[in-house]
Amino acid sequence: MTTASPTNSNQSKLTALIPKSRHGIVTALTKMKDEGPFLLEWIAHHLAIGFSRIVVYTNDCSDGTDHMLIRLEELGLAHHRHNVIPSGRKPQPSALKHAQTEPLVETSDWLLLL
Repeated sequence: MTTASPTNSNQSKLTALIPKSRHGIVTALTKMKDEGPFLLEWIAHHLAIGFSRIVVYTNDCSDGTDHMLIRLEELGLAHHRHNVIPSGRKPQPSALKHAQTEPLVETSDWLLLL
């Protein structure tokens, strides 16, 4: 007999709250840097209005935004990707280039770039 660990049990409860859209998989894709004070409310808002996935690219965070996103990903509430920026490139175009080959983006029925 197997039992779910408290973490897995909590994760299941949280991911059950993510809306299932009649429109398929609706993904919000965004880029962030040092948005820690606003992150939880932002994620909660976008889940509440119907997004089924949230994919966030971060770079050079100094306020713990990336650590918060890593934990939110562990809980199944968001997906964090570190934005590796090639020399001479700007963060936003770099994240968009990475997102073009991101499976969570490729398998979305709808995508909103924020």
